[in-house]
Amino acid sequence: SAGSLTLNASAGDLMLGTGTAGMAADLDATGTVTVATSLIAGGAVAIDAGPPGDLGLVRSTGSGITVNADAIDAGTAQAQGGALILTADNGSLTLGTGTASGAAMLQTTGASGDVTVSTSLSAGDDATIMSAGNALLASVSSTAGNVDITATAGAVTGIGGGNANLSAGENVTVTAGSLARLGTVGAGASVGVTA
Repeated sequence: SAGSLTLNASAGDLMLGTGTAGMAADLDATGTVTVATSLIAGGAVAIDAGPPGDLGLVRSTGSGITVNADAIDAGTAQAQGGALILTADNGSLTLGTGTASGAAMLQTTGASGDVTVSTSLSAGDDATIMSAGNALLASVSSTAGNVDITATAGAVTGIGGGNANLSAGENVTVTAGSLARLGTVGAGASVGVTA
């Protein structure tokens, strides 16, 4: 579609195989939102869901991506013209590969819920992880900003008990409740670790 894509499931689930939009894309459901293959939009992408669904590839070529759901399982999220903001308010958040030309924020805001980045998260500006549980991170980087990782109720580690690799153009700050297991850490300014 050359225009916008708006899909709403006011009393159930929403499943999309492949979706394209020249402008914005808005997916909203009281149940799960599933993108089986891909959703590619020229404008902003907004996804609002209840129970968790799977997101294959979600890309905005000209703006940002915002996802709010009870829990999130996303393969690839690419915000090529703005910020990447993923919020799970009642469960865990898992992202395979994430990129943002602007800032990136991944957060779990419920009573519990891990944040997992299984491959990498790369941001042009600040990259922020706020986890109600553990932060399990393969690689998080910011080209021109800060990397800030907070998991005060859990641990900050890599995947499968490995090390988290962190890189920032400015500062790297890690705040963990029980354990901070870090691998390669690089910062243009300072590194601060509290555990």
